[in-house]
Amino acid sequence: MYKSREAFDLHSTKKHKKPSSTYDQLKVAQFALREGWFDEKESTTVLKYPWGDVKCKPGEQVSARYLNAYEKGNNEAKLEFSGFLHRKYPNDMF
Repeated sequence: MYKSREAFDLHSTKKHKKPSSTYDQLKVAQFALREGWFDEKESTTVLKYPWGDVKCKPGEQVSARYLNAYEKGNNEAKLEFSGFLHRKYPNDMF
């Protein structure tokens, strides 16, 4: 079975080709420019967009608690790092 070429269905074809992502990238860039994502207005304004079954009001903003996640996580890690080391290596922290 494993010696047979048909077992792995190997054949050369041009029909099984992955389409280019250029079209999708251009559509996202066009959407970002239309929505003004790169305009220097308020950097803290992030709008919600409907997707799937999730609906939202036009102009509705993302809650402020979801903004600056990296900065918040970095600050939390700085505060908790010493305690983490004590829990992870209790005998080495004398």
